[in-house]
Amino acid sequence: MANLILRSGYLDDYNALGENGQTIFESAIQIRETLRLRKQQILLDCLAIPQHNEAEDKVDWYAPHEGTVTQWAYASDKQREQALRYLENCLTSASALSKSCLLAEKTAVRLFGSLLARVVQFPASQHVYLVNDKPVITFWGFTRLNHPQQDDPLDCLREIAPPVVAEIITEHEPVVAPVAEKQDAEKPEISTPVINKPLVIEASDPLPEPEPEEEKFADPQPVVVTLSSPSAPPSEPAATVQAEPAALPQKTRPLWRRLMLKIAFVGILFIGLPVAWPYIAAMMPSLVVTPYRAGSTENNVPATIAETAPEPVAETPKILLSVHLPVQPAVVVAPPAPAVKEESVKEPVVEKVEEPVIDKNALVLPADEVKAGSTAFMNGRWKASINVNNPLTSTPPGLRYQIKNSEGTISITRNNNIVCKADVYLGLMQSGNLLIKSRTKAKCSDDTRYQVPEITCRQPLSGAAQCTGRYEDNTVVPMTLLRVGK
Repeated sequence: MANLILRSGYLDDYNALGENGQTIFESAIQIRETLRLRKQQILLDCLAIPQHNEAEDKVDWYAPHEGTVTQWAYASDKQREQALRYLENCLTSASALSKSCLLAEKTAVRLFGSLLARVVQFPASQHVYLVNDKPVITFWGFTRLNHPQQDDPLDCLREIAPPVVAEIITEHEPVVAPVAEKQDAEKPEISTPVINKPLVIEASDPLPEPEPEEEKFADPQPVVVTLSSPSAPPSEPAATVQAEPAALPQKTRPLWRRLMLKIAFVGILFIGLPVAWPYIAAMMPSLVVTPYRAGSTENNVPATIAETAPEPVAETPKILLSVHLPVQPAVVVAPPAPAVKEESVKEPVVEKVEEPVIDKNALVLPADEVKAGSTAFMNGRWKASINVNNPLTSTPPGLRYQIKNSEGTISITRNNNIVCKADVYLGLMQSGNLLIKSRTKAKCSDDTRYQVPEITCRQPLSGAAQCTGRYEDNTVVPMTLLRVGK
């Protein structure tokens, strides 16, 4: 057997085909051996060799012969055509051999014929590889999950169609050619102006407007008409063109003048007031307010002015009253003691709520063993219960695990005391989470199959591990694992 691995994967990700309860994968070695004895080398070379990978619980598919491997997606068109013809011959020979075996008297030969009819079935095109330009099928005898069996298994390899760009180019070329010929036939002497005229008229409609614009510049009357009647279409562009440049300088000039006047006025205030202030103070001493001093004669000056001018007498005492206000002593109010506030704030102390008591039998992922990658802490008997209370549905089934050395069995008790059993395995993921999974569905006592949930447990900072169960339809429910024995 060749040591060249083409593909690896889990069997649960695909639908296994078979007949009378026996799948093609379970009889893969016998099918290949029978084809070798019947000298069906064409079929034998296109079927990969499956082998279980016990380390990763996967199935590895090996190439039947050595050579250069090319994926179907990266193969050239020529390689795909040759490989497709090869597979069509394999499909024809397989169907012919299947029909002849179905007519045999022996039951084993008829079973081989029924299985051989589905041997060339495979999930998708990425499961086909080219080894030395010869096609090799991996996961043969399988289809995609929840997808029916195809009538022609090679349809997925014929999906790639030639590019559509060539068809678009061929369609436009004959359309342009006859138009040019018709124009040349009608007016051969002036071929260039015929092409230019429709381009000018169709591309820009407002080009004929320059002619009326030149006439309007000469006559001032249309400008007046456009201002009084804006509904006239030909005069609108002329009115807008002439009004805009005339309005712009009228609006901008007053603005600049006003700004210059304001700047000059502010400059005069800042420069002229300090220079003219001594003269203004000497001419109008009543505007100068001196501070109040007890016993000074300067305070009598406003009184003498008040005698001659009766009107400002009422205003002077108001100014003096405003001067007296800041002289009064201010009353200082002592702030409240901050120590009292601190004590009042410290009184309501928030106490931590005690965590609920953890069941001693609940699952806890030890940090040391998780770092070491060991699952020895799971050895024993465990009970898994679903934490969902729904009165509209029946009671959830009881799950019991018997685990030893990362392997074990699961026993599921359904309604009416129906018991289902299956093999399970567990392991630690890179994230440190615990995974408990089954390769197949559980076999029940009433000859039915039951989906085994995939349990994932993660360890929080404190407390028991948080576990969830995921079913086939991606339904996730919370679960609790308790140890019930060793």
